[in-house]
Amino acid sequence: MQVKFHRGEIVFISIILYAIVYTQLHTKSPIAVFIGAIPGALPPLLGYFGSFNSLLVGLQSEESA
Repeated sequence: MQVKFHRGEIVFISIILYAIVYTQLHTKSPIAVFIGAIPGALPPLLGYFGSFNSLLVGLQSEESA
């Protein structure tokens, strides 16, 4: 259950960063490219959390547990 909670946190952070921070900054500053890269990089992290039961680097998949 703990990993599912982390997935929810990541989705929430991604939505906040993209919808509020990036959307406001993209017309004002070039730094928005770097801010927008964070929500863009989070979907692979969500896939990792969907495949593994741990926050550690790829040690145990759900199938082998």
